[in-house]
Amino acid sequence: MGIISKRPVVSFCIMMIIGILTAYLSDSIAAAVSAFILLSACFYSFSKLHKNGMFVPFGMLVFFLLGSLEFLYVDRLQLNRFTVYAGKDVAIRGHILSEPEIRGERVSYIVKAESIRKEYNGSFEKVNGKVLLTTIIGEDGSFLDYGRELEFEGILTQPKGVRNPGGFDYRRYLAQKGVGASVFSYAYGIDPGEEIKGNFLVQAGLKIRKRIVYVIEKSLPHQQAGLLNGMLIGYTEGLSEEVQEAFSNAGLSHIMAVSGANVAFLILPLAFLLKLLRVRKQISNVLLIAFLTLFVFVTGLEPSVLRAAIMASVLLIAQILYREPDTYSAIAVSCIILLAVNPCMLFHIGFQLSYGATLSIVMLYKNIRNLITVRSQKKPEQLGKDLIQGKDKPKPIIPGWIADILAATLAAQLGVLPVTVLYFNKISLVAILTNLLAVPMLELITILGSVMALLGQFSLAISQMIGYLNSVLLSAVLYITKFANNIPFATVTVVTPPLILAAAYYVSIWFMLWYKPLKNIAIKRRHIAAALSAAAVFVLATSLKPAQLEVVFLDVGQGDSSFIRTTSGETVLIDGGGSSSPDKSSKIGESVILPFLLDAGAGRLGAVIATHPHSDHTQGLYDVLMKMKVGRLILPYLNDESGFAALIQAAGERNIPVFRCSANDVIRLDEKTYLKVLNPEADWQADEDSLNNASFVLKLCYGQTSVLFTGDAETEVEEKLLANAFPVSGDAISATSQDGASLLKADVIKIAHHGSISSTGKVFLEKVSPQAAIISVGKNNFGHPSQMTLDLLEQCKVKCFRTDECGAVILESNGRTVRLKRTVRY
Repeated sequence: MGIISKRPVVSFCIMMIIGILTAYLSDSIAAAVSAFILLSACFYSFSKLHKNGMFVPFGMLVFFLLGSLEFLYVDRLQLNRFTVYAGKDVAIRGHILSEPEIRGERVSYIVKAESIRKEYNGSFEKVNGKVLLTTIIGEDGSFLDYGRELEFEGILTQPKGVRNPGGFDYRRYLAQKGVGASVFSYAYGIDPGEEIKGNFLVQAGLKIRKRIVYVIEKSLPHQQAGLLNGMLIGYTEGLSEEVQEAFSNAGLSHIMAVSGANVAFLILPLAFLLKLLRVRKQISNVLLIAFLTLFVFVTGLEPSVLRAAIMASVLLIAQILYREPDTYSAIAVSCIILLAVNPCMLFHIGFQLSYGATLSIVMLYKNIRNLITVRSQKKPEQLGKDLIQGKDKPKPIIPGWIADILAATLAAQLGVLPVTVLYFNKISLVAILTNLLAVPMLELITILGSVMALLGQFSLAISQMIGYLNSVLLSAVLYITKFANNIPFATVTVVTPPLILAAAYYVSIWFMLWYKPLKNIAIKRRHIAAALSAAAVFVLATSLKPAQLEVVFLDVGQGDSSFIRTTSGETVLIDGGGSSSPDKSSKIGESVILPFLLDAGAGRLGAVIATHPHSDHTQGLYDVLMKMKVGRLILPYLNDESGFAALIQAAGERNIPVFRCSANDVIRLDEKTYLKVLNPEADWQADEDSLNNASFVLKLCYGQTSVLFTGDAETEVEEKLLANAFPVSGDAISATSQDGASLLKADVIKIAHHGSISSTGKVFLEKVSPQAAIISVGKNNFGHPSQMTLDLLEQCKVKCFRTDECGAVILESNGRTVRLKRTVRY
């Protein structure tokens, strides 16, 4: 543990991170202070017992408190700064703090708000905070510049947190940028001013950035220019989403992001040039630090660049002060600085990937290289002694340069594997091969690209001449990427692992590839047995938890989607959300449904059910069918299936059997759980005006509890269900003596058609007699849910859960009672 004990700054960094995590998990000042008091008592007792000094423990406590309190302060300040204006039509004055971020037809800017007005005839009040301004790209395709003063109008909304279990935390994402609210404004509501404000260094950096992009785009073909701009300055606008996805699948995403390697490729030639010019070391290091500072602003203050630049600057300052540079201390100092500026940065994926890869390379590279290059039959401890004494030097089995690339790639991949799996749910199986082929070219590409960017400011012709050579190398990297991406099973999709498993992974890797070789520890059979026993006890303990039926009513905006997991682990997805307009595509499947399923550990679905062919129920199912293992696709038995054409085609391509069901059928999920089909009747004559009434009405039964799923069924269907008896066919429990109303009785009902006025009649609701009702609804222009439906639920004393207010609603049943909880708690 010399890394920590001999380097106090590393201890301070660790405690600062622990403080931030404590505040994040507890969201309580009292909890943070209590943890501080407990740690103080422990550190004091430990120091007295071992008669150690108090400087390091005191410093650790200070950084713990700094991390926790600063996180709570920043988090609450950003959340509460615009609370009084939330949902109001406001006017804001300020200036732009970012480059435009383009997403399809929309463009966003981060704006430093200086004053705000919440009434049309009111006066402006001073405010100090950042707002995300989103608007539609104008016909002329022009954008607003950094620092531009402006005034704009729109409805202010506060960012929402996690809407679905394990889902994307938009509030935390904006907090990493210091943003506390967002406003959408049309072009006519934005009034740019004449004055330019902002930081001089940022302005200079952005101007240089634009010039570099211009030169590179004029010197290379489109895709090659996009790749080089990404490598040099992190500008990836020139690369399509498909190409970026290919790089991710090939395990080469790090190429497109400026990282420590790119910084080294730029700094080392510059340092060599200064040495040739016989510039004194101290002056040379100051010039290099100045270059790094400017480079940080050119690249847009990306966390990976900040980390690399601060680390390099710390090492250069150590040389100026005639101190021995220390990599671990440099990493810790850079981390402390970034978190002190913005503690929310800890949750930025770029921050986590950058530090994960860097630490792994620093700690594991040497030992991995020894493992893959040394061939010897001797025991490790004897081999180590012989190496120290210069005896029996083993012969390398892999050439040096290949070993260097392979060891660095393996170290980096091992370090970021849990992070990539947690965020992206996929593992690239070709990453080692693609890195072996592509990485040797990166240094030359970066150096040539830097020369192009520099000389191109004076002569595009010279830049284009150099570009001919660089284009060959860039084309080779693109070819390797596309070839690897097309290899079958180049990537595998995996479910999100538990955090404790990720922690166990890091401990194992750290022990086996760093601590064990460092301390020359021999692993004995009893150690392996103890580790396996501990793992078995943990698995047994987690499996002893009583199994429960789980139903998650997902928040998919103005749409519908529900996930069922039975006590035996069988999984079913009913509907998948989508756009309410069939003419508009939706990415709800890719952005919400698939991440939720993988976070929920559902690597396979036993069944996917589409209630009816409306796009706000079916669009998200297409991605599920194409990208997940699905046992069967179940559709209502309709005379016209044109609305299901895309789903049926996807099922055919993936060899997924398609079943049609109608009233009186039973969909058995496992021995204890089944779905009764109550609507529609077989071969329903559906037309565009009656598709809502072609909806599946399904009753989920488990033990003595039940849930009624009503799709978009309207009062016509409700009246039919109340008037008729529905005997259950097959091996289900006989219900011939029951009438329709008895069959409809359920503990929880999913209200039909997003709470529309055309559904949920009073008699129907009284016969169902639910304890609670779920309304799946989002922002819409249809008036959903209707006030009449909400009043009826209140009149019948039915507790209402709306996904637009509660986020996803989670139902758990033990077969006797049901329990409901919401995802959004504020």
